[in-house]
Amino acid sequence: MALRAAVASGNWSNPAIWNGGVLPNPGDVVASNGFTVTINQNINVDSITNAAQAVVGAVPDMTSATTPSGIVTASQSETGLRAAFNAFGGDFNTEWWPSGAAWIAYEFPTPKAIDQYTVGTYGGTGSWTFEGWNGSTWIVLHTVVNTSFGYTSPLIGNSVAYIKYRLNYNPSAPGRLHTIQFYEYLGTSAAVAGGTFILNDGVTVTCTNATKGLAAQNTNSLNLLTYSGTGTATINANALYQNTTSSRDILFSGSGTLNIVGNFKTNVTSFQTSIQKSGTGVLNFTGSMEMVSGYCKVLDSTAGTVNITGDCTITFCNGNGALLINFSQTTVNISGNLYLYNCTDRGGIYVISNSNNSILTITGVLTTQDPPTQTGSGNFVINNSAYCKVIGAIICLYYRNQGYLSTSASAINILTGPFVSGPSGVQPIYVTRMHYQRTMGSYFEFRDNSTNGALPPVASAPATRLVSPDTIVDSPIPANVRQGTVYSLGSQTGTMIVPSPSNVANNVPVDNTVGTAVLDPNAIWAVPLTSINTLNSIGRRVKNAATVETTGAQIQTTLNNNA
Repeated sequence: MALRAAVASGNWSNPAIWNGGVLPNPGDVVASNGFTVTINQNINVDSITNAAQAVVGAVPDMTSATTPSGIVTASQSETGLRAAFNAFGGDFNTEWWPSGAAWIAYEFPTPKAIDQYTVGTYGGTGSWTFEGWNGSTWIVLHTVVNTSFGYTSPLIGNSVAYIKYRLNYNPSAPGRLHTIQFYEYLGTSAAVAGGTFILNDGVTVTCTNATKGLAAQNTNSLNLLTYSGTGTATINANALYQNTTSSRDILFSGSGTLNIVGNFKTNVTSFQTSIQKSGTGVLNFTGSMEMVSGYCKVLDSTAGTVNITGDCTITFCNGNGALLINFSQTTVNISGNLYLYNCTDRGGIYVISNSNNSILTITGVLTTQDPPTQTGSGNFVINNSAYCKVIGAIICLYYRNQGYLSTSASAINILTGPFVSGPSGVQPIYVTRMHYQRTMGSYFEFRDNSTNGALPPVASAPATRLVSPDTIVDSPIPANVRQGTVYSLGSQTGTMIVPSPSNVANNVPVDNTVGTAVLDPNAIWAVPLTSINTLNSIGRRVKNAATVETTGAQIQTTLNNNA
């Protein structure tokens, strides 16, 4: 992995705009470095960024102490979630949990000059030194005193290549360390924040970094990638949005089609947006969208059409208006499940907010699960004040949060269910106006009065269901119901023809009775009489059959004719 930084504005395909006069290669981290780069060809790199990236991450995302490369060691380590290599996992969901003063080190396969480092954490403060191993002793390269983790060092001025580096710290409040990264010295190239990459029609951008293929991170209110074309462009990349400033990963303002394939995840604690759509074009997003412990938007669209294939999730947010997706004046189709898990109430948390002439259609399950300790309410998977149709279940798994909110008298809410209430009786929908689309297998689930409406920690009341006959899954098909019989609240009409008892032989079962037809000699004689002129019928055969009388008459006629 190497860093390739722009040294001038221009086309990606021009070597002169890159440091060293070399085009970016697969596996490179590419920085705009304050310039505007037009992507005029298909590209494949590790990641692209507009951060002040004078150094490049040198440690791979570790999946064990020795894979994919290098060696992780520590003064204390356990197995599983507390193993030391988790600190270099590249994701804030992988952590190392030391219990006190400790050191953690990474050894490269070959020596590298590290000039900057970062340390993420859930909690924790203290002092530490950043050190390099010269083969016989540890050399202190940088010292920090009484600082919170979640730290990015300045450039520390190291140009010496050491094979191993470590963080040696004494925390006053131990925390869980994650996303530790070491960055290489770039030399004399200046590190400048800002700049952007412009996508041409017809290009495909592929970033192979598993979590941070798109790394927008600057304070200049700029966009990492912009597309304003009339054709089609494609982005294959994952984004781990940890920026706390005002930049965006993607701005799509064109009338063409932008295809995004990847997983976008955020834990930002500021009101920022990862993908902004303002044009009339079509955005096709395939992948997952997730927010963890933050309150920013992954997607904000104010025009055109958006198609999402994948699940959308918010977990462990503490309110402050957390919002994963926001739509206005947009036609939106989502095929995937929506989740809101373990979020406390501080003013409303929504996976989706839909308003201002938007048309939203979701095919999937809406699920909300709040912690039993939560007080208050106000969190919903969807907040709709325009048009929304949900083809799927809306489910409350716990106590207070609800799945669907719409208090506007002009909003259109078309819901199919099933609708499943929480264990304390909280309803999955809170709507002023709703249209129910009858669907086989749908039902409303309530809680009975056995706990007299008590809230947790009282045991949950048993569930009871209100089921419409026309939605019962095992309702008979029309071919098995008597012709003309209307059932299932008028939605079905039987087509099975059942003869009347008068047309069925006496005492032969028919439907819920027995036949009453009795055969007599006249009825039997009527059969050959009515078919006497029908070819090959019994009547025709009887007519043509010879008898003693007819045979005698024939003999007599023959004798008379020959007399």
